[in-house]
Amino acid sequence: MNFIFFNIVLLLAGFLAVLIFSIGLMAFLAPMALFAKSKSPPKAVMLPLLGIAGIYQIYFWGFWSAFCVAMTLKFTHKPEVTWNWLYWITGFIWCTSLIGWLAHKEKQSSQSLEEARGIQKGTTLYSLVAVVAFLVFSFFPSILLPPYGWALKPFGLHRYIDTKDAGNAVITESVHSHALKSGSEKALCKTTIISFIKAHRMMSDDKGRVVQLSADEEAQMKNFIRSGITAASGVSDSYLRGIHPDLPKEFREHLVEGWRLYLNGLESSEPRKQIEGIQLIQRWEIFKGKNADLLYESLIK
Repeated sequence: MNFIFFNIVLLLAGFLAVLIFSIGLMAFLAPMALFAKSKSPPKAVMLPLLGIAGIYQIYFWGFWSAFCVAMTLKFTHKPEVTWNWLYWITGFIWCTSLIGWLAHKEKQSSQSLEEARGIQKGTTLYSLVAVVAFLVFSFFPSILLPPYGWALKPFGLHRYIDTKDAGNAVITESVHSHALKSGSEKALCKTTIISFIKAHRMMSDDKGRVVQLSADEEAQMKNFIRSGITAASGVSDSYLRGIHPDLPKEFREHLVEGWRLYLNGLESSEPRKQIEGIQLIQRWEIFKGKNADLLYESLIK
């Protein structure tokens, strides 16, 4: 359902983007119509107008790339979303397909081969801008805020850009709210566990070696931990005890408290707290290993 909604949002945003792009471009090119019938239009007027129109298009397609990246980040922050790669590939396709669709429409209305070639050159240039912008913003999302943050704020998307000062608390609240709306403590447990799993995957590679995270990646990992801690606060001991008599203690004192200590150690740069947190999490792992089937059926499935 999340993936379908993701595509619907980008589809509707694409229609709106085409409308805004067309209106803006016409506004910049309209003055050129005054010189359309002139055999030698003044270069002092035409060149600045063409330059402004070109800058507008580059800036706009950069914004469309930023929007697609921010929307992808928003959905991949959801704990229940595990196939992040699928969202990134889809976001990239939406980023580039809009330019291709507009170019196709323009080619249909072209009146000469030369005009069609000009459209093709423009399409190649702006597609390259969109591709490069998408890739750069994907790896370094914080740099999209200075040029496009003002446009993302009305949609609330600036909150999902992983910087040290960009809405970590809001992300946590949004994930917690999503879990509460699902209507069950099982959903809150699932949110807690999946959030912690995502954080753990960022800490080490497939061989268990510790990974050096960038500032953006560390902020994302902290968001996952906060999301898990927040969701866990909505789970009652009576619900956990109904699954296993020892689960309230294991869940709160080992799993949640372990991640809370680890997060506190990260934020205060205290390795001792991080180690203590990991030791508590390892106790949870021992309990989980002994009751794997029961916990999977009761908390995750």
